[in-house]
Amino acid sequence: MNIQKTIKPAVAILAAAALIFACTVKVKEIILPAHPTTDHVEEIHVLLDMANGTGHNNTPWIFAVLLPKEWNAKESATATYSTDGLTKTSWWNGTTTGRWAGQEIVDGTMSFVTDADKETISKAPWPEALMAKFGTMGNFYDMEWVVFKSDDLFNLGEDNDNHTIIDVTLKVKTGPERISFWFATMYGTMEKGLQDDPDWGNRYASPIKAKMTLEGEGDLIDYAIPPLTSTTPSIFGYEDLLCLNFSTQAGDVVSVLNGVTDVYLCGKVILDNGDEITVDEDAARMHNVSYSQYKYYFYPRSYFKVPEDRTIKNMYFWFRNADGSKVENANGALFAKPAKGTPLK
Repeated sequence: MNIQKTIKPAVAILAAAALIFACTVKVKEIILPAHPTTDHVEEIHVLLDMANGTGHNNTPWIFAVLLPKEWNAKESATATYSTDGLTKTSWWNGTTTGRWAGQEIVDGTMSFVTDADKETISKAPWPEALMAKFGTMGNFYDMEWVVFKSDDLFNLGEDNDNHTIIDVTLKVKTGPERISFWFATMYGTMEKGLQDDPDWGNRYASPIKAKMTLEGEGDLIDYAIPPLTSTTPSIFGYEDLLCLNFSTQAGDVVSVLNGVTDVYLCGKVILDNGDEITVDEDAARMHNVSYSQYKYYFYPRSYFKVPEDRTIKNMYFWFRNADGSKVENANGALFAKPAKGTPLK
């Protein structure tokens, strides 16, 4: 397997917090594939440092990863794990064929959490709880936390000096778009959830991240750069009131319209019968809310004068100055609003 080591987070140790450190759990390392590609099943390894003495009793442990929502990871992703040998009598899986001390695990299996699996502190489903606490970790496009739980139950014993390194193998199929994004991961246990304990330290491993860039055809979309366009709300129906937001500068990306006072919203829709309706000459002037920020509220059906017996299948936008001498159209690709609320690109 051709892999590259991408990140090893440093752990600050304070002498006054020796006891807390003894009970600390952490994500030790993310190992990404060296040349990940689009539309391909990729293998990612995550090394976890699971410490004893953390008071977890007969509970599955939780493993979570942050992935692009467009990958539909629950349709393809799998997670398995192995260890280099369990320590003393600290582990038991609660069955008559339990995992005993010193036994190497090479076949540990994991399943997706269900909606019934609530995070202990927030009482919300695990993906929602993780998104509320950690967000998208520096990504500006639609992401989701994909959460697994171990099929075995475990106890962690009282010997605080012992740590077990667990190697998790994540396999997931990438999407068709060539993207670069922050892959993030964390772990904890079903019992303790996202508990922040002032005396013993967190009962979960805070997420770490590494930049994953897919190779393939097409322009690279960097999820870490704010998109020039977005919508409010991000998920909408074509009957709804929509606000289209346009920035003439996002990170290192600068639009040809940067510095233009009057920006006009042009667009077209594709109807269910294949017809197209374009708005350009009659384009509306957007509201200039700051030097580089523009907004426009509208109802898509009304803006494009869609016949009552027709429905909108796809919608595209571009922007221009007053006389059309400057046009921002994503290098001819236009700004599309895909299904499922993926941000405009």
